[in-house]
Amino acid sequence: IELEGFIVTGTPAPRAEGSVASHVTVLTGEELRLRGVPRVVEALSEIPGLVVAQGGSYGSVSSTFFRGAEGDHVKVLVDGVTMNQAGGAYDFSGLPISDVERIEVVRGPASALYGSDAMAGVIHIITRRGRGPMRGSLSTSGGSHGSLNWGGNLRGGTDRLSYSLSVARETTDGILEFNNRFENTVVTGSLLANPDPNTRLSLSGRYGDRTFHFPTDGSGNVVDKNAFTFGEELSLSAEGGRAVGERMEVVATLKVYRWDGGSDDRADGPADTLGYYGYVSDDSFQRTTGDMRLNLTPWSGSVFSAGVEVEEEKQDSRSESLGQWGPSIDEDSYRRQNLGYYAHLVSETGGWSGNIGLRFDDNEQYGGFVTYQAGLSYSIPAFGTRFRGTLGRGLKEPTFLETYSSGFSVGNPDLKPERSQVWDLGVEQSFGGSDATASVTWFHQSLRD
Repeated sequence: IELEGFIVTGTPAPRAEGSVASHVTVLTGEELRLRGVPRVVEALSEIPGLVVAQGGSYGSVSSTFFRGAEGDHVKVLVDGVTMNQAGGAYDFSGLPISDVERIEVVRGPASALYGSDAMAGVIHIITRRGRGPMRGSLSTSGGSHGSLNWGGNLRGGTDRLSYSLSVARETTDGILEFNNRFENTVVTGSLLANPDPNTRLSLSGRYGDRTFHFPTDGSGNVVDKNAFTFGEELSLSAEGGRAVGERMEVVATLKVYRWDGGSDDRADGPADTLGYYGYVSDDSFQRTTGDMRLNLTPWSGSVFSAGVEVEEEKQDSRSESLGQWGPSIDEDSYRRQNLGYYAHLVSETGGWSGNIGLRFDDNEQYGGFVTYQAGLSYSIPAFGTRFRGTLGRGLKEPTFLETYSSGFSVGNPDLKPERSQVWDLGVEQSFGGSDATASVTWFHQSLRD
């Protein structure tokens, strides 16, 4: 599937942009780079219905909020790999634009397809792929606050095999007077193969390493000379698809996401010895997901997908409080599994297109949960008008911290998952042969528990 003109998020099978009932915005990486947009978080801030909050200078924690929902109610994917930590949190500060092919933003719940965290929407970042003769590029830029960015990429391919490799590095002293440095390194790569006309294989990976220094204390005063947060993340995906006849395809996927990070705020100097004067934490989180899916074409213009997904989350946490009474150490380990069954149907006929999906999650922590989504759109090409509407239910699992007691917190193992009920209606109007369009959407979003 060539991405141009297609949306790959929100339904199991890629659909033409004009046939997806959900309210979708697509940002192309090439356009963003030509405009000088350096990071994904800046690109997302331009999208209607999506609010971006950044906690300080370059590299500080950056979160997104769909239609008034919380920051952990959005599913974040990079090349199909879920990047959220247990319970939905994700920090966008380490995502550069340099390796982005496109960003797809889907509003509304998508838990019927993606499970937990997709309560209010999905943000899918798709990295660049190789095609055509081998080619590469190098780039660099610099500016105020001691900022320096550089990157390079190499990609190419044929109908049988394509490849891509990208490296990006960003450093800055930050906007504050001292201890505000930010360093970020990202490496991405992919390999796509078509051994024969009926088989497709893909491998993709991403590694990120970032450190953010912040001089502010709990009251916002610029006084701390050595506090910083750090994080390393690794995502890997392997997928294989095999066509069986003209109307059936079997797809198997294995995905791994790992995060290692924390904070370090030790004593500022020999005189810093009173009360609790230091804190160090380190968390290791890993999600492993296996998916087996069957895609059928019951009639022309339709795709029926059914599958099963097995997921395991585990986290090891360690924290140490430093005080005049001696160190206080807390160590915890958590683990849970989820089994999801899902079925979806998408279809098009005439100017009509629609989708319907259902999913059942069996989680060893909170039990069984049913989510669904449905959408319908109608296009009038002669007038450039399209009407659309969606309905869905989403869920978000509790975090490990909310469930289990740890350090100074008391968890509740009987917590239910948060849930959303959302519907929206919209109309889109294009104007002649220009690229200008106008859209209006009315939505109602209800959040519970």
